[in-house]
Amino acid sequence: MVRRLVPEPETRADDRPPATAGREMKARLLIAPRGRRWSRYEASSTRHLAAEEHQCIPVNSRSTIKEQPMGETTRRRFLDHARYSLAVAPLLALDFGPAQAQPATGEPGHSMVAGGGRITAEEFGAVGDAVRDDRPAIQAAIDALEAAGGGILLLANKRYRIDGAIEVDPTRVSISGARSILDCRHAPAGSAAIVVRSKQQGAQYEQGTQFIEGIMIEGGGARTDLTGISLQTSVPNFSSRLVLRNLVIKDVAVGVDFGARTYLCQCYSLQIYSVRTGIVFTSNEDAGENISFYGCSIFNSDLALENRSGAYANFIGCSFDYCRQWFLGTGLNQFSSCWFEKHRPEGAEDYPFDLITGEIAIFGGGIQISGINFAEGNRNRYMFMIRDRLARVILNGTSAWNWRTATDELAGGAGSITVRGLGGGGNKFVPVALKDDRRHNVFGPAGEFEQSAIRLPCWIEADGATRVSAHELAWRNGSATYAKSSASIATDIVRSGKSSLRIRKGIGPGTPFSFNIASPIAPGEGFGLRLWYRLGVKPGGPFWFQIFFSQFVSTDEFGVPRIGSEQFWGEIEVQPKDANTEWRRISFNSHNIDETSDALGIAPAWATHVRLHIGMASFAGETDLWIDDIGGWRF
Repeated sequence: MVRRLVPEPETRADDRPPATAGREMKARLLIAPRGRRWSRYEASSTRHLAAEEHQCIPVNSRSTIKEQPMGETTRRRFLDHARYSLAVAPLLALDFGPAQAQPATGEPGHSMVAGGGRITAEEFGAVGDAVRDDRPAIQAAIDALEAAGGGILLLANKRYRIDGAIEVDPTRVSISGARSILDCRHAPAGSAAIVVRSKQQGAQYEQGTQFIEGIMIEGGGARTDLTGISLQTSVPNFSSRLVLRNLVIKDVAVGVDFGARTYLCQCYSLQIYSVRTGIVFTSNEDAGENISFYGCSIFNSDLALENRSGAYANFIGCSFDYCRQWFLGTGLNQFSSCWFEKHRPEGAEDYPFDLITGEIAIFGGGIQISGINFAEGNRNRYMFMIRDRLARVILNGTSAWNWRTATDELAGGAGSITVRGLGGGGNKFVPVALKDDRRHNVFGPAGEFEQSAIRLPCWIEADGATRVSAHELAWRNGSATYAKSSASIATDIVRSGKSSLRIRKGIGPGTPFSFNIASPIAPGEGFGLRLWYRLGVKPGGPFWFQIFFSQFVSTDEFGVPRIGSEQFWGEIEVQPKDANTEWRRISFNSHNIDETSDALGIAPAWATHVRLHIGMASFAGETDLWIDDIGGWRF
């Protein structure tokens, strides 16, 4: 027998209040037309209502009275009026008493509770044998729930063959599976397994409790033109908002497509793999507001995330493993405690993150390129391509492993990147440069030596010399000067531009002599440095490039710093066999593990500067060292 539960009020005459003050309780909530004042009702023990004057709220919903036009409704207007719902909310909690069996208006042979029933697909003819097309039966069950005011469709632990799209109104119907499989291998090209679409006859902005859970969507392969779940609503002031949780989507072209009028969606524990694109945001038409993902994973696919619409997307505790590319697109994209891992990039234009406009912010978590022989570096030019001038990438406390690129730069393009410390103690093979431009290089144009005077924060030092300036030393015997050393702008030998910096040691071998460059640094920051050097003659012995974290306590009259505490980080020893007729590059990144140092690779709390020391004690007298294109980057 078909049954529908419809609450009916009792009508005992002895308990009825006066006719002028009471009114029978209806099963449906009575809503006042716009501008009309009605009464607020309180339930008596006999479920009759005593009147008290109150302003009711017009709501565009079906009721026992004739509906009145609302005019244009916006989300802002709806949210502004939401607080008035407290006036009518108590009515929804009234005890209607025992239900009575009533004829149903749905399909024969099925039962449900109006406005909150649970039905199975089998009640509408679904078989779940992976042979028969169960889409018509499942759709009939959903339609029946929608007609009854909403409810939950229950799917069994079966494989349901689906040869077309199942359409769900997220204001009315939820789908709950028990490890159920929607087999879409025979679905037509261009379709989706589930389409989430609000309908005009539904309630505006009445989502938040509906969900899809506990199912697997399986297609015919990543090269098929099939979408797992498509959220698309064309009706203004309606939305495809709902909750997705505990879902597996595989072997389709697109896992989940967040389209028009899709916002404020929450996604929990999604597993998407063997797809072309895991998650895509395709529309900015009243869409893209704060779509959040918790504990989800996208793996073994071509592209994990594509943001075409500029959506605001949040990912918390998610994993993106072994996808050719992790991100492509625009928008505001935030990742907290997420893990990224993939095989080493093979092509020069293989950018794991390709940001066109907008922002990528990664807080904590880790990014790892797996494989072997990483001392050689990856073959791609950059880890992050940041194309627009206003686009930016922020990394804060993210663990790095095998980020080195063919250019030894982390990012390229016209945008900016900021690294606020790298997390963890195992960072290795990190590029020296954040981004090779004046915007990111802490030395800016001063490291190019194209000015008439030296503007780089540098100085020379030597034992037994008299300081003439920060860039000139003299050795004297009484009033007679018998040797000089200097750092000066040179135009005879250059790597780029019109000039370089020449460092001349004017004293013989065995006398300690050095050239120093410094940059401010904050506690907890690392530093990357790169420069090019060239020797004019055989120097007579090795020389060293060494990095220190230093505490500058004051400066002398020439601007040369007086150093307090120092911590050695690492060094590179150069053993020149003959004169260098070509420019050679030296680079450091303190985040890269150095087995010769006890330092952590980040500036200690007392440090104020990072210092590069070029020790040339073994150089013969009148030996020249040219340097050019010095860059420094704070990590």
